[in-house]
Amino acid sequence: GAGRGLTYVYGGAVTNEKNAAGTVTGNSVTLKNGRTSKVYGGYTRGKGAVGGSADGAGNAVTFENGTVGDVYGGAIDNSDSTAAVTGNKVTIQNGTYNRLYGGHTKGKGAAQNNEVTISGGTSDDDVYGGYTAGTGATTGNTVNLAGGSVGGNVYGGYLSHASATGNATGNTVTITGGQVNGHVYGGSSSTGTTIRNTVN
Repeated sequence: GAGRGLTYVYGGAVTNEKNAAGTVTGNSVTLKNGRTSKVYGGYTRGKGAVGGSADGAGNAVTFENGTVGDVYGGAIDNSDSTAAVTGNKVTIQNGTYNRLYGGHTKGKGAAQNNEVTISGGTSDDDVYGGYTAGTGATTGNTVNLAGGSVGGNVYGGYLSHASATGNATGNTVTITGGQVNGHVYGGSSSTGTTIRNTVN
C-alpha cells in the first residue's frame, strides 16, 4: 500500500555535531518507488565539505518513481560553515516531487558544479542546480530538462541571502524537452552580481 512512507533518506550524513569537520563524499541514493518526505545524497550539520571536485567525490540521488518531497544531491545545514557543496547530482526519471537542489548550502561557502537532470515526472515547485542561502557564491551549476513538468521556476544557480557577497557565475539551464510553467534563470541573486549565466 501507499502507507506513510519514510521521512528522511540519506546516502551519507553528519547529523549530530555542528563543529564536525568530516566531509561527506561519494554517497548515493536510488529511489525506485514509494513515498519519502526528503532525500539527501549527502548531508552535514557540521563544517566539512559535501561532495568535491575529484571523480566520484560528489553525492547523488536518482529518483526513478514514486512520491517525494524535497530532493538534495548535497546539502550543508550550518550557517557557520565556510565549506563548499560541490559536484553533487540529482537525477529525476519519473514520479512526483517538490523542490530539487543539486547542491544547497546555508553556510558561507559556495555551491559549485552541482547538477540536476530531469527526464520525466511532475513538480509544482522550483528546481535549482545550485542554491546558497548564506553569503557564498553559486558557480558552474547546471539544470538539464529533457522531459516532465516543472510547475515553478528553474534556476541554474541562485543566491537568496539579502547580504550575499558572492556572485552567480557560469550557471546553466538547458531545456530540450518537458515543460516549465514558471520562469527560467541561468543565474539569479538577491543582491550580488550575475555573470555569464546561460539558458539554452
